[in-house]
Amino acid sequence: MRVPQGLYRMYARRLRRRLDPALLPRHVAVAMDGNRRWARSQGFADAGVGHRYGAEHLDDLLAWCHQLGIGHVTVYVASADNLAKRDSGEVAHLMAMVEQIVAERLTAPANPWRLHLAGRLDTVPDSTARALKGAAEATAHREGAHLTVAIGYDGQTEIVDAVRSLLEAEAARGGGSGTWPRGSPRTTSTRTGTPRTCRART
Repeated sequence: MRVPQGLYRMYARRLRRRLDPALLPRHVAVAMDGNRRWARSQGFADAGVGHRYGAEHLDDLLAWCHQLGIGHVTVYVASADNLAKRDSGEVAHLMAMVEQIVAERLTAPANPWRLHLAGRLDTVPDSTARALKGAAEATAHREGAHLTVAIGYDGQTEIVDAVRSLLEAEAARGGGSGTWPRGSPRTTSTRTGTPRTCRART
């Protein structure tokens, strides 16, 4: 049950007065986790109820950040591993929430946020990928407020992609394909998957 709007606005104003503008972050990142546990704790058998409540609260989060002048927000929706392991019905419901609450609302004319996408869209349904791409294109002209939605992301894949991009950029500058930029850090991985950084020889 949501708090009455009048009471909620009073609460929000009180919190804002207690914030020190000099200590506010410029970027807030949030993992949308715990929705299923919350639904169970509230007595709901359907995990989809938790996902809807979580998605609805995204509006509150973005409104708070915009009012406080926080111009960058990243929301981690679901990793590629989560999408692969969860029940297909639950994933379908979650993707519907992404399409209806995230993509559609962001394209509203009064919405100030510009959408950026992170992760692999080939891990989500075509309708979700189209909705997110469409919202990103429709909001590309906006400035000052940037929302990154991470979905279908994978930490190890992102590291590999980042290294590949670095090598390709160096090759394009004439550094030669497959060579490390002089003085740049090299990231490798141990068998346990723990990142290990060493420095390339110069």
